[in-house]
This record gives sequence, C-alpha cells and structure tokens, in this order.
Amino acid sequence: MKHFKKISILILVFLGIGFIFQTSNGISAFTTPPDHYHSLLEIGNIYEYDVIQFGKSSTWYTKSKSYFSNPGGEITVTLIGFGNKKVNPWFIPANPDPVPYLNITFKYLEEGELKLNTTISNASTTECGSELLLGYNDYNPGFITSINWTNEKLMAENAVNSSEFLLGSVSIDESSPSEIKMTFLQDNGNQKTILIYNKENGVLLYAKTECLFGNPILEFALKGYTFPQTSGISIELISIISLISLISIVFIIIVLRKKEVISSRVLKFLFIGLIGASSIMGLVLVQFGIFAPTSTSLNYCINCKASVSNISLYVNYGNGTVDSRIGFSLDNNRTSVFDAVDKYYNIEYKKYGPNQDTFYVASINGITEDATHGWEFWVNYKYIWIASNLYALENNSIIYCNFTTSS
Repeated sequence: MKHFKKISILILVFLGIGFIFQTSNGISAFTTPPDHYHSLLEIGNIYEYDVIQFGKSSTWYTKSKSYFSNPGGEITVTLIGFGNKKVNPWFIPANPDPVPYLNITFKYLEEGELKLNTTISNASTTECGSELLLGYNDYNPGFITSINWTNEKLMAENAVNSSEFLLGSVSIDESSPSEIKMTFLQDNGNQKTILIYNKENGVLLYAKTECLFGNPILEFALKGYTFPQTSGISIELISIISLISLISIVFIIIVLRKKEVISSRVLKFLFIGLIGASSIMGLVLVQFGIFAPTSTSLNYCINCKASVSNISLYVNYGNGTVDSRIGFSLDNNRTSVFDAVDKYYNIEYKKYGPNQDTFYVASINGITEDATHGWEFWVNYKYIWIASNLYALENNSIIYCNFTTSS
C-alpha cells in the first residue's frame, strides 16, 4: 500500500511537471488572440499558399522531419492556438510571447494532382520563421505576426545589426495602406528574404527567400494574391517617348506638305497610318493601365474562373439596413468578390500594391469608411484575408459585406 502511494505521488509530480512545461514552453490554453494580434484570428483558420519555387527536399530540424513541395504545390497552414514559443538554449527568437501555433501541411504537384508530402504539427510561428527563413537572424515573424508594427519594425532592424556574423540590411515599405513589405539582405549575400504581410491582420501574403545553405530558394503566395513582379523599362516612359515621337512625325509631315515635298495623296495615306498607329498605342496604354478609364473592368484576379453561378450577396450598412441579391451569375472572368459587389452597387476604391492591382474598398453606395468604421468581406462565413478583387469566387458562394467597427 505504501509503495502504491509513493508511485501515485510520483505520477502526479511528473504530470504536474509536464503540465508546467507544456504551458511555459509550447502551446497553452490561449484560444483567443493576445492583444498584439488581430482580433479576428480564430482557432481553425486555414491559409492556403501556392508554391511558386521550391529548391529541394529539406529537413525541419526541430522535428527531425523532411518536407518537400514543388512549383504548383501547396502549403496549408492551420491556426491551432496561442502559446509561449519554444526556444533552444542557443537560439531565442526576439518575438514576444504568446505567439500563434500552427499545423503546416506540404503538398507537391504530380501528374496534375496535389499529393500529400508531410504535416508539421504544433509549430510556433517563430519556429516556422526559423525553419523556412521567414525572417532574419532572431526575428522570425513566420506565417502570422503581431499587428504592433512599431515593435515589428524595431525587431526587424535590430535583427540585421545584432550579430557580427549575420550583419545585413532591411528595407521596410509601408507605402500601401493594406500591406507592409520587408526585404532582408545579408551583407555577404548568403540570404535574401522578401516578406509581405497584410497590415491589418498580420497574415503573410507573399514570401521569397534565397539562401546559400539549406533550401536554396522558397517562394509562395497566399491563394488569390497577385505576387510582386518586376519589369524592365517602365510603361510610363515608353508611353511618353511614343507620344513625343508621334507629335514629331505629325509636325514633320505638315512642314513637308507646306514645302510641297509630298503630294496630298501621300499625305492622306500617312494620316490614315498615323490614326491607326495612334489607336494601337492607345489600346496598349489602356491595357497597361497608363490611361485606363475610370471603370472596374480591369481584372487582376489571376485565379478567377471564366464564370460562376448561383452567387448570393448580402450588404450590411451597419445602420439596420441589409441589401441582398440572390442567385445571380458572373462571367467574362469578372468573378471576384469585388466584381460581384460592383455588379449591383456603386463602389469607391483605391489601387495599391506593387502593380497597383490591389483594390481597397472605401465606400459602398455612399457609406464611406471613417476613423472607426470600414468595410470587411466574408465568403461562405469566413473572413477573407486578401483584397476583394483578388479573391476568386466558386459556384454557390455566399458573400457578406459588413460595414463595421475597424479592428
């Protein structure tokens, strides 16, 4: 009997130690977002990323588990809770506790089908940042970061200067009201990382990291997000040069005609040719958005279907009035959330993003955002984390537009 009591006491002691360890160094009982995270983050939220580049199969060292994807593959991230970050004696992330905990699933594309590679379970966002190089040095924001951007920027700047072995630079672009872009570059060229986050909720939108060690390149984007692209000579410069050239040609023709160097018949054909060239140039400029008409016909939703049907739309103005449109269709590849709302309502919006392809909706039917209220969009009862014009609808989608208190 005495032995039984001793064994029982030992078991309870070990259970207590395990509980303390679990709550102090891993996922804890936090089921709602801490103050420094966005209030709409919920347990079970899923974020799907399209893989653009994936260098090679790699090892998730803290789990001793290999993972792999490829272009066309997918990384799925599920929020499972919040807790204190796991730390190693030789590496302590700068990000403050508590942090999000996630399950990360890697899929690869083979013969046109997505196939499961592996799932990394119960990993903190800082662990993800360290393993996948979604950060720099001891700053590892990972897939979901806090929205205390003052502190985030300070940690990012400290990370490139805190170690003589990892000296580098960081540039932070906040020109967009909806996104924040961080670019890290190690002085010796061993690492270059680009991270773009949703400024409102802290969710990672796009990542590209290149490293001399480990996985040489990893690039992915949140589904529906139009990732940054670079171009050579700017279209604006080309349009200015073309316009100057056209004016110069017209001037030369007029001078030659006055001096009777060319006949009226030749002049007629030259002007017809100029009119045709001007029309083509105008179409090119409109296509690239230089002289784009003030309409919503330009489509930046790269994943949008040609048509969708049986769409339902509810617009809650926040004053007790709710409009609805039930069972309608969208076509001509204009099948985003933005297109659905624009079909029936007057929208005021601004363009942002690397390619001016992110639409920020400020007003619907005259109900305009202010310092405390704004428009948010939900599809099939889930809050959408990307711009409404980049979210591709499916058949039978249900859209909710709510004018509500800004978080």
